[in-house]
Amino acid sequence: MENKIFYFSVTGKSFWTALTLANELTNCDIIAMKDYDIDKPIFAQKIGFVFPVYYGGIPDTVKNFLSKIKIDGNPYLFSIHTYNNNDGITSLQIREKMISCETPINAVFPLKMTQRNSQHSYTDIFGENAILEMLRKTQTKITKIAKIISQEKDYLKRSFNLFKRHKSLAKKQHHIKEKLIVR
Repeated sequence: MENKIFYFSVTGKSFWTALTLANELTNCDIIAMKDYDIDKPIFAQKIGFVFPVYYGGIPDTVKNFLSKIKIDGNPYLFSIHTYNNNDGITSLQIREKMISCETPINAVFPLKMTQRNSQHSYTDIFGENAILEMLRKTQTKITKIAKIISQEKDYLKRSFNLFKRHKSLAKKQHHIKEKLIVR
């Protein structure tokens, strides 16, 4: 049984990530989400989704793809989302989207790939040496991610940090209000 990685990429970072990961895993195909026949069920041992973060969340193209896919069997599901400064609520959105498809995701990996200005190429901004250094560091992270995926480990640790911080802040604000009312 083969492994499949579906990707969405505009600048090439997510495509590069999918390609690098496919090289780390065995028997793995990479497929552009836009090129996949959505009526055809997906059958694989491991299925991954690689895409960039848009405005702190999942791009509409990826949301539509995930809403329409049909997954056969009980594969190990993972996603990698590439981002520049902040991955927002992407981890939560991907989990919610997969649960709504009745296929819970096993692992969600945020992957920071720094870019100062998306309107210019990396070469224009950083120079070739800086790009190569960024890709080398990113490849090291992808190797670690590939090991987790190969072992089919669950990796969802960052998924609820946003809500934990919000809940903690709300609790502190409530406690402060209580003190003000008591006095």
